[in-house]
Amino acid sequence: MRENYSIQAENLMNSIYEDYIHSIKIFHEIRITLNLLKKIKFKVKDRYRRLEDFSDIKIDKKTEQINILIYKQEYINVLKEQIKVINLDFQAEGQFLHIKKPRYTYNQLMELVEELEKYRNMVITKCSKAKLEPILRSRHGVENQFIESSTAQKTSKNCDVIYKKYEKMVNQITEKKIGEILGKDFFQKYKKETLNTAFE
Repeated sequence: MRENYSIQAENLMNSIYEDYIHSIKIFHEIRITLNLLKKIKFKVKDRYRRLEDFSDIKIDKKTEQINILIYKQEYINVLKEQIKVINLDFQAEGQFLHIKKPRYTYNQLMELVEELEKYRNMVITKCSKAKLEPILRSRHGVENQFIESSTAQKTSKNCDVIYKKYEKMVNQITEKKIGEILGKDFFQKYKKETLNTAFE
């Protein structure tokens, strides 16, 4: 007898995977600079405010820079001083500050990679839950005598095959993205470190 329970697992995992492909686009190395900028705090009238509270921050991936529009002129000089403290190269143009993408160290890039890997693990956990749901439904079907136990076994086997397929796809797209973040030389270093960790 043909089983249809695993179709649910396929549909769910495909949806999770498609979302993942779209959402990992935000893992761009310029995020490192953005995170540094977001940590900047100013004392305004005895109160600490974040940069986002009085500016509009936009990432321009083509020019690989961050453009900041500062709403109030009086904050520009204070912001310039803060940016100098965190060693970022910038250009001032009226109420705009254009921050150039610096050369990132391996450790800085690895912080972003670790963020991506955590997200990847969360996505694989979602896929694992998507695999389990139809298996449990088929087992309940056996308990309630709606289906035969052979159908539940097929469901379990098919769901496992589907899960392994999507797990591999998620890992492949993640590795490709890590390669983009690190660049050729740092990626080779990362692969060696990952291989050494696996055999420890």
